[in-house]
Amino acid sequence: HPLVGVVFALYIAFVLLAIMNVVTGVFVETGMQSAKREEDEYMINLVRELFAMSDRNGDGNIEWSEFEAMLCSPHMEEGFKLIDADVAQAKELFQLLDIDGTGSVAFDDFVDGFMRFKGP
Repeated sequence: HPLVGVVFALYIAFVLLAIMNVVTGVFVETGMQSAKREEDEYMINLVRELFAMSDRNGDGNIEWSEFEAMLCSPHMEEGFKLIDADVAQAKELFQLLDIDGTGSVAFDDFVDGFMRFKGP
């Protein structure tokens, strides 16, 4: 019967489209994961640079005065932009980064804090 041939052709077309959809999904997912890794690497490098530029006395910690002095720099503005924060929220951000309440932020706390604020 010719009807069986038409049904079989539609079945083949459906299966072919389903397989193409799965293959496309795999490529898109791989691309998204790669973009996420690159974004995370960029963020970590930017935060490292921010810390190095902010730690003016070289003691491995950033005090509020050092952090505040960097607020007008393009690097700091970019860092705030990446975590969807405004420079006006700098004092609150610094207080959140200062986990132990000493008035200074260590390198690891600084990087980890920025990455947490960035989100998944």
